[in-house]
Amino acid sequence: MRFKCFIFLLLSHMLHAQFEVKGKVIDQNGNPLPYVNILLLEDENESMIKGEITDDSGNFIIKNIRSDNYILKISFIGFQELVKSININKNIHLETLMLNEEVENLEEVVITSKKPIFQQKVDRLVVNVKGTLVAESGTAIDVLQRLPGLNVSSDGNTLTLNGKEEVGILLNGRLTRVPIESLLQMLSSTNAKDIDSIEIISNPPSKYDAEFTGGLINIKQGKKQSIGTNGSIMAGIGYGRSDKERFGFNFNHRKSNINFYGNFNFNRNNSPRTLNNVTRLTSDANPLSSSTKSSRKPIITGYAGALGFDYYLSEKIILGLLVNGNTSLFKQEVSATNFFNENNQTVVTNILNNENSVRDLIITNFNTTIQMDDTQNLNFDIDYLNYYSENPTDYNNVYRNSDDEIIFNEFVTASKETPVDIWIGKFDYTKDLEKFQLEFGGKYTNSFLKNGVDVKDLVNNNLIINEELSEKSTLKEHIIAAYSSVNLTINDNTKLNIGLRFESSSQDLKLENQGTVLDNRLNEFFPSLFLSKKIKEHHEIQFSYGRRITRPTYFDLAPFLLFLDPNTFFNGNIELKPSFSNSVLLNYKYKKYLLGLNYTRTTNGMARVQPVFLEDTNQQVLTTLNIDQINTFSVNISAPIKINDWWNIRNNVETSFQNQKNDGENRNDFYYVIKSSQNFQLTETMKMELFALYNSNRVSGVREIHDFQRVNLIAEKNIESWNSKIQFGFNNIFGKKFGFESLDNDFYSRVNYDFEPRVVTVTFTYNFGNSKIKKQRKREMGSSEIKKRIK
Repeated sequence: MRFKCFIFLLLSHMLHAQFEVKGKVIDQNGNPLPYVNILLLEDENESMIKGEITDDSGNFIIKNIRSDNYILKISFIGFQELVKSININKNIHLETLMLNEEVENLEEVVITSKKPIFQQKVDRLVVNVKGTLVAESGTAIDVLQRLPGLNVSSDGNTLTLNGKEEVGILLNGRLTRVPIESLLQMLSSTNAKDIDSIEIISNPPSKYDAEFTGGLINIKQGKKQSIGTNGSIMAGIGYGRSDKERFGFNFNHRKSNINFYGNFNFNRNNSPRTLNNVTRLTSDANPLSSSTKSSRKPIITGYAGALGFDYYLSEKIILGLLVNGNTSLFKQEVSATNFFNENNQTVVTNILNNENSVRDLIITNFNTTIQMDDTQNLNFDIDYLNYYSENPTDYNNVYRNSDDEIIFNEFVTASKETPVDIWIGKFDYTKDLEKFQLEFGGKYTNSFLKNGVDVKDLVNNNLIINEELSEKSTLKEHIIAAYSSVNLTINDNTKLNIGLRFESSSQDLKLENQGTVLDNRLNEFFPSLFLSKKIKEHHEIQFSYGRRITRPTYFDLAPFLLFLDPNTFFNGNIELKPSFSNSVLLNYKYKKYLLGLNYTRTTNGMARVQPVFLEDTNQQVLTTLNIDQINTFSVNISAPIKINDWWNIRNNVETSFQNQKNDGENRNDFYYVIKSSQNFQLTETMKMELFALYNSNRVSGVREIHDFQRVNLIAEKNIESWNSKIQFGFNNIFGKKFGFESLDNDFYSRVNYDFEPRVVTVTFTYNFGNSKIKKQRKREMGSSEIKKRIK
């Protein structure tokens, strides 16, 4: 009741009109200029606040502007750009604005606006990807590796943010609930050129799903609103131990009230590697050990594309349809030798495996945006997501004794098929006044997953179903959510956001042979708070708090098998509980320097790929475990340094201290990550970037992940006469490895991957079209809040 009274008093105090800016644009002869691009930018970092175009009479009006200092940029093809600094504390009617013609007439001009790399906002850090070298030739994964506080594991299967796992990935504001390793593999086929910016949201506000205790990463793919047709074509090749090929293009066509856009990417990576797996039981009187060395030759082929259009039904109603698709094909041949020793008796196994997996993802979004009046907006989304995974594998094992005599042959086929269907309905309402913004909305998610695992043994030349290892299962999940938030501008230096989200969810897991094995029901509130305060010029401090949840994914829960060797396999854990976190974040910003302090307390934290020894079978299982409590303290420092006009450095240092309490044991860990990007402007048309990172050893659950480094070099030549760029890359200069070992005193396990080193790439990009900028729309979709939890 007190909270409601507080909100009512704030509403009564804050509700009053915002300001507007009017003006008229003419040429040197006094003629009005229609369709001129008008941008209103923040004075401090030149990020765009609003955009308009002039009408047929050259007039424009920008409404609902808060009191502050701004930059007004006015641009039109064939004319010199006009820039004005304005202070808005009342309605402003500018004098007639005249644009001067360019000295040289060009058939087409590309208008670009250089944004700062990092922009710290009240609830997120925005990293502008456009204009960086890696954005031209790299993949989405290459970009993620460079972000402050965000770390991609050396094997490319996991993410951490500020030292925390369970990080959600959004595409254009939509949470992607597919398995994280599948999603990262798909992002490795997504060209960075299609990405406009990435938002690091450590404490997400209430409008986002409460899923993922580690925070969210929002990948915003670029979409132009230019009159006419424009886009780019990219092609690249590479070689390390084997070949790589890439191709992609994107386009945008705007005419009248229709905007049509899309992209397509192809990526083929032949990436041989070796795997060493060692296990030992050290507590038994009769030692047991297993050692496997395997040669793996995966060929990963990815196809990704998007096709969409916006229809401007009127100035206030916009209809949109967008279809995203991604296919990842994984073909791998494995040859390995396993040495198994028990009671001083050794068995040698020669292993030949063939794996052919397919992962398909299609997301369809229908969006309607309605501007009810100058201060109210209503947004509707209907999303459908279909994910399909198929993973057939043949195991051909020959067992020999110490005298090299064949004991027996074993042939096993295992296939796994997982189709997933998800429907989402979502609406958001915003009331925006001068110093007050009210936002509320609701969302419904309905997902249905089927999983079939068939394992067959070759017996007397016949394939016989292995009933013990085969299983069919279904998972139904429903999430109903509602949220509300209030954004307040208390004064020119202080902003406050208070939000609350409620989620009611259910998970029903059924196994064909056992019936219902899981029936979870949760009804939870998730509050959030953000406070931003400008202390004085160039100094700003931000505080935030949020509560979040991580629900177990299907593969975390359900039984399934994936063998690394005859004595090591992956399996689910039906006993998993959802984890909850409470996180506090304090950011301090001085000019372009950022300091972030974060503390998170997680109960029932989930740790994946945990080595566990099964005494009844003498096998090792890699599974997901709950950790009773995880306390994480992290410090993140971002320090850009300008040596001179041609040499800039972006440095990021992250240190984390983690305390884990589990089964009465208390384990502490300190680790750090150092990233540095050296950027050189060699000539007007040549650039170079040297990127290096180092991750120290870190503890995750009952395993310790080994330290690793990465050093990459990119050189770019701009060919202005062709409107093109060519890049040369040299990646993994000092190699690429990934490894971990168990922390169990009675059981020792070590896994080491040795990936392909020293990969050389060449990429050519051609840009076409023009950029007569039209009014942009803000679009966020509801189904992207899904893909990561399918697994």
